Amino acid sequence: MVFIRTGRILRSGRLVVLLLLFSLPLYSQSDEPEVPEEAPPITIEISPTKIIVGQRFDLTIFADFPSYRNVTIKEPRLPDGITLASGPYKSAQTINVGDLVNPQYIKKTRIFYKFKVSKPGIFTIGEFLLSDGVTVLETEPVLFPVLAFDERDLKYPIFAKWKEIPGQIFVGETIPLILEMENLEELFFPERITMTPPTNGVFERVNSVGDIRVTKIGDDEVYIAPIDSWMYTPTTSGIVKIPKASVSFDKVKRTTTAFSINVVDVPLSVRDSGAIGNFQITTEMENPLQQNGSTSTFRIRVEGEGNLNYLKMPQPEFSGLIIVEKEELYNMTPSLSGYSGYREDVYRVSIGEEEVLSIQIEPWIWYDKTSGSVQTESSAGYRYENNLTESSEEVISLREEFSFLSPDKILKFRDSIYDVGWYYLLMLPGLISVLAALIRRRFDTKILGYTLLALVLTSSSVNDVPRFREQLEMAQTYINSEEISNTLYLYDEMIDEFGDNPGIFYNQALINYDLGNRDHVILLLRKSLVLKPGNRIFMNTLTAVENEYGLDHQATVSTGVSPDLFFLFFILLFNAGAFTITFNMGRKKIELSILIVMIFFLSFTALTFVFYTDYVSDRETAVIVSAGGDLKKVPGLMGAPWLTLQEGTAVYIKSESETSYLITTGYGLDGWIDKNSVTLLKGLD
Repeated sequence: MVFIRTGRILRSGRLVVLLLLFSLPLYSQSDEPEVPEEAPPITIEISPTKIIVGQRFDLTIFADFPSYRNVTIKEPRLPDGITLASGPYKSAQTINVGDLVNPQYIKKTRIFYKFKVSKPGIFTIGEFLLSDGVTVLETEPVLFPVLAFDERDLKYPIFAKWKEIPGQIFVGETIPLILEMENLEELFFPERITMTPPTNGVFERVNSVGDIRVTKIGDDEVYIAPIDSWMYTPTTSGIVKIPKASVSFDKVKRTTTAFSINVVDVPLSVRDSGAIGNFQITTEMENPLQQNGSTSTFRIRVEGEGNLNYLKMPQPEFSGLIIVEKEELYNMTPSLSGYSGYREDVYRVSIGEEEVLSIQIEPWIWYDKTSGSVQTESSAGYRYENNLTESSEEVISLREEFSFLSPDKILKFRDSIYDVGWYYLLMLPGLISVLAALIRRRFDTKILGYTLLALVLTSSSVNDVPRFREQLEMAQTYINSEEISNTLYLYDEMIDEFGDNPGIFYNQALINYDLGNRDHVILLLRKSLVLKPGNRIFMNTLTAVENEYGLDHQATVSTGVSPDLFFLFFILLFNAGAFTITFNMGRKKIELSILIVMIFFLSFTALTFVFYTDYVSDRETAVIVSAGGDLKKVPGLMGAPWLTLQEGTAVYIKSESETSYLITTGYGLDGWIDKNSVTLLKGLD
């Protein structure tokens, strides 16, 4: 028994040894326990992860000190909005830094604080210094967001603020007021933005100015985005308050702070222009002066970046030249430095009677705020010798081309047929033929014949009034004997007695042309065209005279086509359509129906052109009288002239005040002009 037991023990022992020998390499390679990473000697934690204003949060520090009793703490300065609620509390803490298989325990010192927050923001609490007299440990700064209650569903607090508003600016300096939102997790447009405009200046809402910026909070990217922009230009010195602006979206409402800006006067040398920025001046003379009365275009441009909306443009001085028209052009876009682009004044000038023609431009001064210095730029002027005076032969050739109308030609002028209600009876043949065909079911030529005969009998040409002819012949005698005053007096009597006649107005225009009364010439020729739109003689004479006087882009007086022509088309097409219906009564063909519709469509299209051409010639227009017309931005005595219109300039009347008319020139310029500076075209009767 003993032997057997011993053998078993030996055999068992040998087996155990063999198993250990085979398993030793495997154990040494794969089953060796992992060494845990070395834990940092000091850590800091904040909880909860989302903190709402008014709540308390915990800050816990774990440090490698064997005994907490000897640990001293140097605390950082707390940011504004964070206050200590309780703490610090020190205690020993045993922490397992291993795992379940190989637990490893170390002792740490635990320091606990409780803080309270009173406002939202992204806060950073700085370094805590801990020491036990031998070792000194320092925490890393800790960053954490605090949310307002209305943004509790967001990750980071959002804010509205003004971007970089300067504390001091000059009178007339243009600055952007950019409203930004901070810490946006995604870009959006607010539902509502409200702001009270600042006073004592020009305030304008513009398209977005500024760029979207990306910043980081921890490992997350957030946006700082401009959501609205205004441009502000103060016009008086003193303290200007930029009010608060409010932004609303969903249930969130944010408000900026208010700012105060000190507005100071610009340097004395810059006050004439009021220009602040960086600018360049260019001038150009287009289509050089050719002959007396011809027009040329002079351009002066200021381009760059600054207060383009406010500065005063350089004012050229013209000698021997007449300003026919002035046009203001601009292309400005808002920028961080004001407005970027250009302003341009376009002068259209004609040659006067002086021997020397010149354009002088005084040096233009502005303030460059970037360099803090006053800049001056001078532009070369223009000088010409007036050797292009129109000869008397050219004047004679103009008068030979356009001569007085004879009495016979004047007598032939009748009222425009489209303007006489009787002529609309010419639609009766077509209407009666259709009506008769509907009643009798066939076309009766007798009815059409009776209708035409009735029209002929009831219509009569305007009889030649003997007294009218006698006076016209007497006026012709006065013209031949150059008795100008008697001729004009007699023409006025005829107009009072027999009514307006375009031929009489035309002859009066030629008399005033010889007398040099520019405004009367333009006025009378336009009156002739109002009474007889599209007349080629009147149109050609008016065009030639306006070219000679250097008057271009005048108010339109006629389309160049007589409304009578469209009226005749209307009558012919209307009757043609009616007769087509009459002769084809009872026939049901699609082609016939289409033809009838087309005829009547063309007929009423012609009638539309009748009313359009009549509207053009009947628009309320006026002519600048010889005293000249000072165009103003506002009516009355308070308005300062900014442009003088040339004598004979034809303008549109848009509105009126007690003493002024609001006019629009042929160039599209609007302004107010005194009533005594113009003569209304309809007021000539």
